[in-house]
Amino acid sequence: MKQHSSRMTAPELEAAWDFKGTEFSLPHHSGTGCMQIAQLPQDGKLYCSEYRVINDCQVDTATDPVQLPQLLCSQVLLSGQLELETPDGRRHANTPNRALLMRLHQPGSRLHLPGNQVIRHVGVALPLHHEGLVAPELTATLSDFHHCQSDSLVHGVPWSKRTRSLATELFQLAAAAEQPVLPLRRDGLARCFLASLLEDYGNHQLGHVAPDEAASVWEQQIIAQICDYISRQLATPLRSDDLALHFGLSRHRLNDLFRSLVGQSASDYIREKRLTTAREQIETQGLPVKVAAHNVGYRHVSNFTNAYRQYFGVTPGQSQLSAIQQ
Repeated sequence: MKQHSSRMTAPELEAAWDFKGTEFSLPHHSGTGCMQIAQLPQDGKLYCSEYRVINDCQVDTATDPVQLPQLLCSQVLLSGQLELETPDGRRHANTPNRALLMRLHQPGSRLHLPGNQVIRHVGVALPLHHEGLVAPELTATLSDFHHCQSDSLVHGVPWSKRTRSLATELFQLAAAAEQPVLPLRRDGLARCFLASLLEDYGNHQLGHVAPDEAASVWEQQIIAQICDYISRQLATPLRSDDLALHFGLSRHRLNDLFRSLVGQSASDYIREKRLTTAREQIETQGLPVKVAAHNVGYRHVSNFTNAYRQYFGVTPGQSQLSAIQQ
């Protein structure tokens, strides 16, 4: 797996966990993780986890080999990205836009975690004989899972805004204070989440494609983090592909979110931020044009001057002269 050149900051590593769970170290000092496992009625389980990954690493999953073959499992990410490797050696991408629905007959699955990211994960596992999964209306939808007898079966599912909202609420519930109604609320939400994901799966199987979805709570937070990151890294190369990879989004989703939340594409935002910052440094701070250009990532003054003129209608030198005259 590719090693990323940048590193997570100390505040990102030391911040408190978003929920109450068991903290553990990732292999080879690659970061830290925290997981909460809650029991659901009829042998179901809810998993909430967060991984703060510094370097690429692999994590072996712990499963009950007796109970595992009977479970319908789900795995969704609220942020970050990873790959699930099943015992047959196949890898399945898991991103904030692609959930996994699976039945695994053998233990030994492994998570491949790319470095320099925060991964927030929610999963619900229910036995296939669970009362909510044996309804006649679900027979056709779950046919593949019921008839899978030996090999691993993993389906990627483009999940809807509604499913994402339910997953977010489940993750937030993991941080809630203990109260008498918490188990009941948790069970209800887990059922609603899995039902919504199964509906997404059914629609996907039928070829129904949902339109672009509104930003989830976590995606809004990620875009805010990206904007802050851009402001602090203007002097370094900034590409949409690299930002998407670093923050666990597809390039398409990154630009969709920027257009809906910021009003422009990521590349246009970077360009605007660089040029407005340079103008402020030239006009307000009195920095030389060459220094301001270098500070915002331009290595050639001629390229900076052309971009500046195209954006503001004047050259950096004219802005500098105007500031001096004032």
